[in-house]
This record gives sequence, C-alpha cells and structure tokens, in this order.
Amino acid sequence: MTGKKRGRGGRGSLDERTKRQLRALATALLVVLATAAVGVGTGVAGAQASGSGPTPIEGCGTIDEPGRYVLTTNVTNTSADPCIAITASDVVFDGGGHTLAGNKSNYGIRVDNGDGPQSNVTVRNIAVDRWVRGISFMNATGGTVENTTATDSIEGYLVQESTGVTVRHNYAYDNALGIHLRNAEGNLVERNVANENKWGIHLEFRAKDNRVVDNVAQNNSNWDLISRLDSSNNVVSRLDVGSGTFSIVSTNVALKGTNATPDAPNGRAGIDSSAEIVGASSEDLDPSIASLSVHYRAPGGNVSSLAIYRSDGGSWTELDSTVRPAESLVSTSNVTEFGTVAAFGAEGTNAQSVSLDVSRPTLTRGSMTTTTTSATTSTETTAAETSTSMATTTATTTSEADTTSDSATAETSTSMGGTTATSAADTGTSSGTDAGTTTETTGPGFGLLAALIAVLAVALLATRRTGGR
Repeated sequence: MTGKKRGRGGRGSLDERTKRQLRALATALLVVLATAAVGVGTGVAGAQASGSGPTPIEGCGTIDEPGRYVLTTNVTNTSADPCIAITASDVVFDGGGHTLAGNKSNYGIRVDNGDGPQSNVTVRNIAVDRWVRGISFMNATGGTVENTTATDSIEGYLVQESTGVTVRHNYAYDNALGIHLRNAEGNLVERNVANENKWGIHLEFRAKDNRVVDNVAQNNSNWDLISRLDSSNNVVSRLDVGSGTFSIVSTNVALKGTNATPDAPNGRAGIDSSAEIVGASSEDLDPSIASLSVHYRAPGGNVSSLAIYRSDGGSWTELDSTVRPAESLVSTSNVTEFGTVAAFGAEGTNAQSVSLDVSRPTLTRGSMTTTTTSATTSTETTAAETSTSMATTTATTTSEADTTSDSATAETSTSMGGTTATSAADTGTSSGTDAGTTTETTGPGFGLLAALIAVLAVALLATRRTGGR
C-alpha cells in the first residue's frame, strides 16, 4: 500500500512539474510572439539598430528618426497627406522598386520637418503616381532624389526653398510640372528625362544659381524649359529638346524644341538644330539671355563658318557668334530679342545635331542600392544614331496663360494615424517580380517562430514520455 501511494504521489508530482514547464514555455512563446507582432505592424517602424538592415515600411506614415528605410510593397492611399512624411535628417528612404499611388488629392513623399533645418535626406528607387506633388523637398539642405519615376501628378518633383539638393536620374512623365524648382538656390538637376508634361523643367519665384546639366526635355506641351518670375543665373548645360541640344543662361525666358528646323537662309546650311525662345513673365527683371549655345557633332570638315541665327517669323538675322571647336558648340551672348533660333554655316559645312544618351531609370526590387551614371560628362549621339527611347508625339504649344499650379493646393498636412495601406498593381515602371511578400531584406521572417514551436513540441513530447515511465 505504501509503495502504491508513493507511486501515485510520484506521478502526481511529475504532472505538476510538467504543467509548470509547459506554462513557462507558453509564457516565453507569448512574449516572443508579442515582440514580433510589433515589428510586423503596418506603417513606419523605429529606426534600425546600428549595423542592422533597413527598417521595413508597409504603408503611409512619418519617418522622424535618422536611419535607412525600405518600402516592402506597393501602396495606394487617398487619405494620408502626405503619404510618406520625412521629418528627420540623415535618412535614406528606398522604395524597394515599388509604386506609391494616390488620386491627385494629396501628397506622395514630402521631406519637410517644418520646424528647422533638415539635411542629408535621400529618396530613391520608387515610382510615384497620381499625386498633387509626387516627391517634394521643402526647406532642405543637401538632399538627393535619384532613380525614381513621377507620373500623372500636378508636380512630379518639387524643390522649394532648399539648397544643395540633387535631382538626378529621374523620369517625369505626364505631369503638369515635371521638375519644379521654386525659390530654390544652388541645387543640381542632372541626367533626368522630363517628357510629355505641360512644363518639363520649371524654374520660378527667384530660383537662382541652380545647375541644370545633361537633361532631356521633349514634347512638353507648353515649354521644355521655363525660367520665370525673376529666376536668374541658372546655368543650363546640354539640354536635349528633341530638335537639338542647347546650353543657356537666362532670366525669365522659356525654351521649346521645334517640330522641324526652318529652311536655312540662302547660301547657308543648317545642322538641324533649332528651338523656339520667348520671354516669360517677370516681376522686376526683364527677360534676357546672358549666353546661348548650340551643340553640334562634326565628324570632319570646316565648322568655322557656323553662327546662330534668329527669326521672328520673317527673315533670319545672324547673331554675333563664336565657334568653339574643342567643345563642339557655337555660342552667342546678350540676347534680348527672341523667336526661333538655329545654327547655320556655309554650304558644305559638315556638322550634325546632337542628342543626349540619357535614359529613364530602372527600379530595383527589394534593394537598398542603386546604380547611377556619373553625369560629369555626357554621351552624345547624332540625330541619325540611336537615341533615348522618347515618345514622338507632336506637342501643341499653348500660351503661358495656362498658369502653373502656383502651388496647386494648400500645403496642409494631416495625421498619419490609423491609415491602412492597400496593395496596388505595378505600373510597369519597375523591373522584376512583385516583392510584396516578406523577405530577408524587406521585413521580419518566421524562422524564429517555427523554431519556438518546434522546441515546445519536443519539450511536451519529452515530458509526456517521462511522465509515462
């Protein structure tokens, strides 16, 4: 009897120990699951720990801590304004090759802390579609937007009251304003494609001392390039407008490619490069051109007779010009009368038009790195050679009375709280397959969870076997 009681009591004691073990394991598992759930939630998580990967983002929200962030899925949102607000300095936001879509009632990605200086913010590798402003930098210093596309928005890209911002290797298509610099100073716009917008590259409200280098702006219905409202001393180097490549330093002037170069004056031969130039609206400064250059390609032959001519719809007038063979350009300066400009030389002059080899960016799925081409120099091709894949739709010039958005809508921002992101179909501007599922680089996985379940199962089996002995 005593032995039997001890035996039953031993098994009862063992069952209590088993229960305690199982309770401890279950508690540990719940703690881990609760911790993991914090990282899986939608919106913007906290910055990553030092040395770790980027913080995944699954929807609209505010980035208010320095660090690296990556969007892990396509997002469509019509309520958050902006969808992605970046208020911290020292941030890299990578779109992961995904699309951020709205309905033209709010803002896409906005870099602006509203309270003071903000610097060193990079936005890259993302497509933005159907926003009031696709990607905007406000009151920023030293930021970069690169390797992105902006489509079907009122303003594709905006740099306002900012300095030292680089807009590099982006694609603006089917917007009202493709690339917009407003009251901005000392910024760089480099190797972008701005096609089939209303205005391609738009400088206004005292935008000055900016550099616009090696860009393509073609088939924009109003103007390919416009500098207005006392925007001055902006150096435009090698702008391909489809009917030629031009460099210009101007104040309150608009420029657009022509459908065809007009016939040359008698006894002269053209290089098939021409543009239409007009004075733009101003406040205090009269429209003027400090310098204007036409780029050419000369496989051989004498180009010393080249000169720039201007026509106001009647006869051609030769402008005082300088040929610089080492730079393959002919230039003039101090132009105050406008019209159609073109370069002509003596009959037999062997020179050809120049097109820039600048292509739209390719987005990379799930990557925090992008490959961009240095734009310190440009690759030029003749009009007869293969050029960039540009649309050939003939643009209709309209009057400047179709005013810009003058900043289109009020800049009110709303809280991001409670916003739910939904997946949108890829717009075709990125390459690769959809990366909406969780991967090692885009978000937390389930390896740890599976391991904990396995440990729990083994422990349970072991204790049950022990209890059976």
